[in-house]
Amino acid sequence: MNLDVDIFDAVNPYADMNLVKKVNSTGLSQNGGISLGTIGCWMSHRSVWEKIVAENIGKALILEDDVDFIDGFRDKVSSVMSQLKSKNQYWDMLYIGHCYQEKPTQPPIISSPVVVQKSSNPKCMHAYGVSLSGAKKLLENVVKFEYPIDLQILGLLNSKKFVSYSINPEIAKQGAFTGDTSVNIDPVAHQGGQTLDGYSVKSCLDYVKSNKSYFISPKKI
Repeated sequence: MNLDVDIFDAVNPYADMNLVKKVNSTGLSQNGGISLGTIGCWMSHRSVWEKIVAENIGKALILEDDVDFIDGFRDKVSSVMSQLKSKNQYWDMLYIGHCYQEKPTQPPIISSPVVVQKSSNPKCMHAYGVSLSGAKKLLENVVKFEYPIDLQILGLLNSKKFVSYSINPEIAKQGAFTGDTSVNIDPVAHQGGQTLDGYSVKSCLDYVKSNKSYFISPKKI
């Protein structure tokens, strides 16, 4: 895919509560079920958009740290980007992965190797592309914390001034992770009991298990 890779440290509101006040001092009181982690996620995505604009980055692929890719991910994304360019198709945002979205009502603009259609209220933002113009529009419209980031941008996505497409079905999911850093070796975790066949974490775990190339931690160290 010939990408320059940059690892972006997530914003941690637990370390500095003043960060929460900067985005919305009443955010937690107005949304009783909202955690500091949700606000940190909101701030992290916005910070990445700021970096894109500040550094004049034409297009960026944004991946959260728990993302899991379907086999052939690179070739599929490369094909989509090549077709968008050849069609001279303008876009602000491209959902490569999502947890759910409503059934699209418009015909696809790309049909192979994956289907690309106008976004229809997608949820989750673990894998998406954003253009420079898209990042600018997101920053202009997402200023104060109101809702989780994927919900707060839906109004913009559904407006005529923002062009967003989704790959259907998604080719990136939120992987089977638990805690802050540890990989949950149960591939059905957090997926409603559905094994992620054909995805990278499952493939890697199957390979590791078949070759018995893993370490078993002693009970006492």
